Amino acid sequence: MSRIACDSNELKEEIIDILEREKHIVLASCSDGRVTARTMSHVNVGMDIYLQTDKKFLKVEQIAKNPRVALCVGNLQIEGVAKFEHHPSDLENTEFYNLYKQKHPHSFEMYSSMKDEIVIKVKPTLAILWKYINGKPCRDYLHLNGNIAYREYYELEVK
Repeated sequence: MSRIACDSNELKEEIIDILEREKHIVLASCSDGRVTARTMSHVNVGMDIYLQTDKKFLKVEQIAKNPRVALCVGNLQIEGVAKFEHHPSDLENTEFYNLYKQKHPHSFEMYSSMKDEIVIKVKPTLAILWKYINGKPCRDYLHLNGNIAYREYYELEVK
């Protein structure tokens, strides 16, 4: 596969646009040899992704044991580290609270005031976006810890 450097800021903006446009994302978590995935409502602040859930769910138990998670929406795959950010209405979650209320009004009304709700913040470490450039398949990689971006073309081999 051929690899070429990309502009990391342009790729970040492309990813942020996808995150802002899409309402739902798949969260995968793993602990004790069990991998699970589920679709969730999300909001983002830049590249940081925020989710809301009940403390009693398996995903919370899994993240407590193993904070490394994966997210997927469309052709975008993200690996990152999750951490708990308290109840949605806590003062430190004001930005999340307002964004979630705007993007997901029904879920906000149904769940945000429940006592066992918690916010999960995912800090991405790697994002991979599958796309086609001039009809050629490729993947754009964004390594967030080093702010490194590159494109790998997928070479089609005919049998």
